Amino acid sequence: MIVRPVWILLAALMVGWSVFTVFHAVTLADDGPDGPIEATVTRTIDGDSLDARIFNNRTAVGYLGAESPSANQACGQRALARNRELVDSRVLLVQDPAYDLDERGRRLFYAYTADGRSIEEILIREGLARAVRLDASRGPELAAFQAEAESAGRGCLWGDGA
Repeated sequence: MIVRPVWILLAALMVGWSVFTVFHAVTLADDGPDGPIEATVTRTIDGDSLDARIFNNRTAVGYLGAESPSANQACGQRALARNRELVDSRVLLVQDPAYDLDERGRRLFYAYTADGRSIEEILIREGLARAVRLDASRGPELAAFQAEAESAGRGCLWGDGA
């Protein structure tokens, strides 16, 4: 009978579309279809990572351009507190075509506050994080901010707790 193959075909198409939609939502290239991706922050994990909902999918996000000390260190606690202040409940995320995931399985993005300020830049300038992945699109710029912070002795990395 023809009815059974049609239902099987429809079910296969629906499953395929669902898989495509989820895969596409979390692997967008560059900034997404209309610019930066807006994400809802569900938890700030440490000074350089958070959990967020991106296109309604839970995603572990790592900052592409900055790395802070572990949260179990004094400087790490300061970086976590500052990161919480900056992200609030929303962030804007921008991908770099050279990077997708880090060694911990987090999706890597440049992160911006809801009003467009670079979170990595702020953390690095304040001496709470180091510039990393210097070959990415913003790497040289972030490295220059780190050099400024180091020479000025800013933050717990380069000054009051180094």
